[in-house]
Amino acid sequence: MKAIRITVFFLLIGWLPFYTLGQTKTEIDETYRDANSYFYFEDYEEALALYQKIYKFHPDNYNLNYRIGFCYLNIPGSKHKSIPFLEKAVQNTTARYNEESITEQRAPVDAIFYLGNAYLTVNRVDDALKAYEKFYNITKGKGDWDFDYLNHQVNVAKNSLKIQRNPVDFIMANLGEKINDRFPNFNAVVSGNGKVLAFTTKLKFYNAINISRKNEKNQWEKPANITLDLQTDISCSTLCLSYDGNELYLFRDDNHDGNIYVTRFNGKKWSPIKKLNSNINTEAYETHASISPDGKQLFFTSNRKGGFGELDLWVTTRTSGDDWGPARNLGATVNTPFNENTPFISTDGTTLYFSSEGHENMGGYDIFISQLSGKGDWTTPINLGYPLNTTDDDLFYHPIEDGATALIARFDDNSFGETDIFEIELFIPRFRKSIVPKTVAQERTTDKTFARLIVDTLSIKGMASIDANEAITKIDISGNNTLKLFLNGKAYGVIPSGIEELAEVKRVSETENAAKAYTEETDNQTPSSISSISVTDATFKNNFGDTTPHSPWPTDTPTVKQKAFELNNASINDDNYFSEILLLLTPYEKQQDILPVLKRSWKFSTENLNETIIHFASSFKTDKELNTIIYSLTELYDKIGNLSNTQSGKKEQRFATNNRTLIIKAYNELINKASKQLGNDLALVMLKNKEIQNLTQFIELYSRQNAEGFMTNREELTLLLARLAIGEYVALPNDQKISLYNSSTGKITAETSYVWIWVILTLTVLGVTIYRGVEYYKKKAS
Repeated sequence: MKAIRITVFFLLIGWLPFYTLGQTKTEIDETYRDANSYFYFEDYEEALALYQKIYKFHPDNYNLNYRIGFCYLNIPGSKHKSIPFLEKAVQNTTARYNEESITEQRAPVDAIFYLGNAYLTVNRVDDALKAYEKFYNITKGKGDWDFDYLNHQVNVAKNSLKIQRNPVDFIMANLGEKINDRFPNFNAVVSGNGKVLAFTTKLKFYNAINISRKNEKNQWEKPANITLDLQTDISCSTLCLSYDGNELYLFRDDNHDGNIYVTRFNGKKWSPIKKLNSNINTEAYETHASISPDGKQLFFTSNRKGGFGELDLWVTTRTSGDDWGPARNLGATVNTPFNENTPFISTDGTTLYFSSEGHENMGGYDIFISQLSGKGDWTTPINLGYPLNTTDDDLFYHPIEDGATALIARFDDNSFGETDIFEIELFIPRFRKSIVPKTVAQERTTDKTFARLIVDTLSIKGMASIDANEAITKIDISGNNTLKLFLNGKAYGVIPSGIEELAEVKRVSETENAAKAYTEETDNQTPSSISSISVTDATFKNNFGDTTPHSPWPTDTPTVKQKAFELNNASINDDNYFSEILLLLTPYEKQQDILPVLKRSWKFSTENLNETIIHFASSFKTDKELNTIIYSLTELYDKIGNLSNTQSGKKEQRFATNNRTLIIKAYNELINKASKQLGNDLALVMLKNKEIQNLTQFIELYSRQNAEGFMTNREELTLLLARLAIGEYVALPNDQKISLYNSSTGKITAETSYVWIWVILTLTVLGVTIYRGVEYYKKKAS
């Protein structure tokens, strides 16, 4: 009887894999079924949120790890997050997987294949090939799996290694904060006359359709959200503009039936969207459209019958107005058994740019180019090359004019938010332009075939200098700190040559100023002993064991004398106001160390904030200057955080109202931008000292416990801290800047007042005690 009870108990445990920790059977069932519904309809973000609710109670459920990993793998910008979940899932797979069962705890064998795809997405090509091989060996090449697709992925992975050996060169410039913001911005298109820009922004509850126009200075103006004009309750996304910018084509998902719409500008507002006719929109899925410069042809994508695979490229001719004739497939030269998407035609109507999962592909979608021949046929598509194309999806390359320049949306470490819109200029033989390093420029002067852009890759790794006066690029080089140069497969930050600050900028550490080569991106990770770049749950405990007897850090409590050194022309509305605050936060005896630099006119405007901060940080050169400014910047950052804590009811609050969140925020920003060595140093300090309360304390511990590392990395650390502190200061509203100034100027007065109060109270108590003692002994003696 006892054995039967034990057996029943374990059977119940097997049938209830999710029910624990207060979660009822009904609650878990409903959550899991809801998640599966989103999953099957490919709404992976919604599915992921529900799966994660269950995951926090069951992190060892292999099926749940598989589903979470699969969701991440299908969310742009989050694909890399799938790897740890899929790596967990493949530890327990089964060929008898029951995807409908809530009691299924093992992952399907498919998880191994998808892990290979995840590895390929992050350019871990060798690991991807091993996963594909393992999947094939386990399935023995038999069953219902699509082995043609497996072979395709294996060929793609091998092909990516070949393509990466011959990188293309290009310049990439962020369109700036007028266009980009903290939300995902994508699907940018420009009218053929270059005067109108349209793009999509993914907001919380809908997609905003934005229109920007060029002003008389040839600059994009602040975009207008035209979504209300369109009169649609379903989110749309931008596809293309007509040559004059008065016709805008849009995509809308009509209950999982993709369709193409159009809206027109009448000089004042945009018309409600209108669905294109049945020669374009069918019961199949149409995803994209591009209008020819003369407005007579529309290139679009559809997975309708009669194609060569999944999504194919088609073309239709306008008969009149909104009437479009029968669609014609572009043929087997362009289309493959896989997906083709986002076609764009150049302004001369002879060059087609599109993305494809087929052809000579290196992973996901790649961008290809095909030319219209004299016979009216399209030439064999050519891959535009690495690193413009990556092992992830690369879509929506919108050519400007002939395609030498284009717009594209990218995830980038210097973006304003998630995806930003960038302008790209290619330097390839097709456009008879090339980029030549200065060191070999003289060797190529006899070759006049190409126009040459001469760049100087500086001694600082990751930086390059371009002479703006001699630049042949259409992208503005001078003063543009949002540029990246991709040369020989590596990314460089760009500095216009000849600027006065160049000598100082050269002193700045490579990691803060440069994007790394794609193959070196993992070098910036924290040590293997830390589970994540971001500290998300820091239960800090006191462990301040100083290991270094000497530290360059100021050890005295700041005793700032109010306005000890008056800054020239400082006033409430002047940028020197910042300098005075920083000076007031500096120990009195250290103020002379940084005063010469602070007395300069520092104007931290948002337009050239990055460049100014670089100049500011690199102005401190001596040991004393660096040690002092590092201290002052950490004090400023902490002061702003404390200021927010006292004003937590205001919308302008910069930080959450607790010190732990404040130091976590600072640590994450530092560790994500630091070089490998500095990142390791900072991570070890955080591990050894688990109750750090503020940034000043954190950096002080670093200077004491690793004096050699601190001395070596001071210049990089100065720049990182300047970005951190000045960025927060610039973002403060004026009233909080005034509060910050008042609290800084009144600091010593207030501290001194408290000291004297305690002194007076202590003396009073002591006096009363002595008096009563004397009286007591007098009475006793008498």
